[in-house]
Amino acid sequence: MKRVVLFGATGRVGKIFQSLTPPSTQLTLMGRKELRDIDRIEMDADAVVVCIGTTMKDAGSEEAFIAVDFDLVMKIATWAKQQNIPEFHILSSVNANPKTRGVYLRTKGHMEEEVTKIGFERLHIYRPSLYEDWKRRPIRWNELISIPLLKFVSGLTQKWTNLCPMNPHVLAQYIWDNISAPSKLHESSDIESIIRYNTITYRKKELKSLFMMLFCVIVFAMGYRQAVFMPMVSLNIAIAVVLVFTLGLIIGVILGLRKAKQEDKKALAIHFKKTKIGMRVLLWIELLAFIAGIVIAIGWSAHIGIFITVLSFILICFDTIFLMNIRRYLNYLNS
Repeated sequence: MKRVVLFGATGRVGKIFQSLTPPSTQLTLMGRKELRDIDRIEMDADAVVVCIGTTMKDAGSEEAFIAVDFDLVMKIATWAKQQNIPEFHILSSVNANPKTRGVYLRTKGHMEEEVTKIGFERLHIYRPSLYEDWKRRPIRWNELISIPLLKFVSGLTQKWTNLCPMNPHVLAQYIWDNISAPSKLHESSDIESIIRYNTITYRKKELKSLFMMLFCVIVFAMGYRQAVFMPMVSLNIAIAVVLVFTLGLIIGVILGLRKAKQEDKKALAIHFKKTKIGMRVLLWIELLAFIAGIVIAIGWSAHIGIFITVLSFILICFDTIFLMNIRRYLNYLNS
């Protein structure tokens, strides 16, 4: 039976982590009372998981934040080493860097460096992005904007993949899956690969989503033509390209359903890579249309510009969510 010690059981990830405890594992919770007297506690365990963390706003000051996210974590890590516990798991942050100017990321990066120096047999550092948890109370209103924005930005290029918001349930399960695994620094994109989808069910959702996207493109094209009141060769060509491109994706999905039934992971991975590239092209086109709508609204016609901007924004939101699902499923196929 594995023996795991958890610090931070009252936080978002900590609560979920303890609810996912396997039957063959003995989980010991360490609260504030134990932390005050941690130097006097002796423990025989296989692994320590630290889900402790705060924010600058919640801490109230830079000193209070560092006291939790660095000093307290180091105190726990030192204690774990003294107890000869071979394995240590700690939550950090995406883009943690000890040389950055920001206090939050600099503290996280400094913590990673110092924990690594302690010399655990197995060390796991997790770098999740912003947590996507709409059920959390109280609601953080800035996240209502930042979460959708990060989803969109992370879908534009592979370089920004790590910025995609992270589901805390996914992170908690991912930590359990890495208990007793070799040491590793886990980036946000690595953590997402734990998500599982039923192949055929997912592909049917993908097909439905593409039909909805095609409908939106047609409505956008008809409305734009009606608003301009004149035939435009360039507009006709652009509309035709987008429609043909979307229809090609739909046909690809229909053909892919047959492969899904055979569960040919290699063929599915190739298909999803092509689909992901196509969706990124569409996102860039829609982003350009969104910018063009703003320019038209300011310099030419407010009604036409607002119409283009609103429809482009709807398409961007829809395709961003769709691209996130494709990328997560592709991570699963490659895992």
